[in-house]
Amino acid sequence: MMDFVDNSNLSTLSEEVPYHCFPSLTSCDESSQLNRLNNEKKDCNSRTKSRGKGNSNKKKPNRFCTYCKSQITGGKLKRHILRKHKSDPEVKSIISKPAHIQNKFFDGKRREGIYEYNLQLIGDGLDPEMRERKPVLEDQLRVCSDCKGFYSNKYFFKHKCVIHEDSAPQALKPRLLQNVMNDNMDNDKGFLDILNRFREGEVGDFCRTNKTIKLIGYKHFNLRRHEEGKQDEVRKTIMAEMRELSKLFFCFRSLSGSEERMVEDMFRREHLLDLVEALKQLTTTSDKQEKHGQKLFLDAVLLRSVKTLEGYFAQTMQDTKKKELKNFRSAYKSLQHELFPSARQKCIKNSLETNRKPASLPNEQKVLQLKEFIATEISFILKNYTVKNFAYLRSLVVARLTLFNARRGEEASRMLFSEWEEAEKGTWLPDEELEKIKDHAEQYLLGHFKLAYLKGKGKKYVPVLIPNDLMSAIQVLKQDRSKFGIREDNPFLFATKNGLSHCSGWHAVAEVCAEAGINIITATKMRHRLSSIYASLDMSPENRKIFLQHMGHEEQINRENYQCPLGIRTACIMGKMLSSVDEGSVSELHPKGPSTAPEEDLMYKPCKSGSPNELDVSPQECSFEIEDDDGAKVLSSPVTAKKTKSSSVKWSKDETEAIKCFFRSYIFDRKENNTGNLPSKREVQEFLEKHDMHSLEGLSEKTKLLKIRSKIFNERKTMRLMTLKKLDEMKSLKI
Repeated sequence: MMDFVDNSNLSTLSEEVPYHCFPSLTSCDESSQLNRLNNEKKDCNSRTKSRGKGNSNKKKPNRFCTYCKSQITGGKLKRHILRKHKSDPEVKSIISKPAHIQNKFFDGKRREGIYEYNLQLIGDGLDPEMRERKPVLEDQLRVCSDCKGFYSNKYFFKHKCVIHEDSAPQALKPRLLQNVMNDNMDNDKGFLDILNRFREGEVGDFCRTNKTIKLIGYKHFNLRRHEEGKQDEVRKTIMAEMRELSKLFFCFRSLSGSEERMVEDMFRREHLLDLVEALKQLTTTSDKQEKHGQKLFLDAVLLRSVKTLEGYFAQTMQDTKKKELKNFRSAYKSLQHELFPSARQKCIKNSLETNRKPASLPNEQKVLQLKEFIATEISFILKNYTVKNFAYLRSLVVARLTLFNARRGEEASRMLFSEWEEAEKGTWLPDEELEKIKDHAEQYLLGHFKLAYLKGKGKKYVPVLIPNDLMSAIQVLKQDRSKFGIREDNPFLFATKNGLSHCSGWHAVAEVCAEAGINIITATKMRHRLSSIYASLDMSPENRKIFLQHMGHEEQINRENYQCPLGIRTACIMGKMLSSVDEGSVSELHPKGPSTAPEEDLMYKPCKSGSPNELDVSPQECSFEIEDDDGAKVLSSPVTAKKTKSSSVKWSKDETEAIKCFFRSYIFDRKENNTGNLPSKREVQEFLEKHDMHSLEGLSEKTKLLKIRSKIFNERKTMRLMTLKKLDEMKSLKI
């Protein structure tokens, strides 16, 4: 008798026992039994597949391609790179390698893509979403400081970097990267104002949208955003750099023949030759002439961009890119001696042969004519002033200040309202210091000017002297600011309408010159003119230092870039010397012999023989009073005083400064005709006790007293001569 099979085991036995072994059933029971067996078999197969690796319903996470900056769906990153980027040099070199090396390379590209994509999300204020594996349950991500991978916080310490004995990676929170991302770039009002000023077009749109170009510009903006009074200059500089870098990238992309090129690709060594060719093509005119100024500018922009990106990659822990940038910079600098020497030489040649020629200096008659024109126009406008004349009056004042002080084009025009108020109150010329000045010529000069200090080139502050004839015009500009439409929060004295900017110094000078009917006399030409006059004057070292501080540059810059060569003096002095050498009469070049008069006699004789001129001191003017030990004043003259034959004294700089400081009242507090008191014996002895005078060692007390008094008298006379020279220099300039 055959046993019946239990229903629970039918699904298993159906694969082993033939169907005909079962007892016969009715047709209805047979069909229902078969359907039930088939359904149970399908359920069993589906459960088996769900536990295996071949589940077709499982969706692989997306990946990010670092070459074309796009998402790859389905996790097919390797296939995408081999198909779409097989011409890339890096991919070409890896295809021929063994399989284990290829796998390591593509694993690195996958991890690099995940990191870069998540950085973009963090920069936009979003949470990172791309990771190695999708989690079953919600968790928190951590970033490995070594491999830059994104892992679950629960299983972070199980990945390979931690298992390795030599490494000690840190589990970083993704939000920590927010501090170095460009999340503030799209919310910064100052930088957004710069982006909005780009014109519509291919270059302007690219500057506004490309993240790398914006990042480079934003880093430079942060570096200079706090330069008070230079907002316009900073904005123009950053916009120029972003535009030129964008133009260079367009040229680079067209030469490479691939529209998939990114801005970062310009800073890779394998594309260096394409970058060099793009640089040459962009800086060459249609008639094969080199734009040397633009070429040097692009060189500076490229180096600054590399420095910016290198710092950014270091902050965001993209060490591979940072290392590549460092190598790129070394390779680029090795080519600089081939790319830029001609451009630098042309700039130097233009400076030496064109700008410094005497013919390039402004005509003196035209300068005087322009000065008279400005004074006449200001006087006429003040008598018939209306608000319509505000802009023209502003241009006249700015032109006068720029040309009078020989300032750079935009320096005088960006004077702040606070700087003008300081000048008006006499902050830089306090009354206490003015009262100490006894020289009438210096008092006269100080009474005709106000002094302001403005920000010059770089970090320097430069002085601006404001003549009194401009005070009335400046007061009108100050009072009618609101009537002209200038905002109350505009910080500039020479402000413009409906904004926070100032007028252009160059355009102000150009407008005034056009009204006067004179070819434009630029600020640069006036600086050349003043530097050439300075070179022809015999000025003391102290005065030369003050002149260079006023100009805002160093002695070498003044000599090599501004002043005209002293051609007449060179021809006279060297012509005489070379002619004597050529004729064999070298003996004529030697002096006739040293003077037999002792130096002390020369110090005692400040006057020339014969009729004194305006720079000489007559014997009557050389008298002075000496207080003896009892306080009695004795009238004496150094010319008739008894002279002792002794060796001359060579005063050191420190000793001279000590004498000037201690006996300041005797040197600077003179009476008329150069008469005045000299210190008593007691005062001189007190000075010698407090100061070590090595130049007076070995001399008697009487000789020391005489030497000190002679030194004080000569210093007083020198101050008088310097004052007279100042007056002559002011007359010769005729500004």
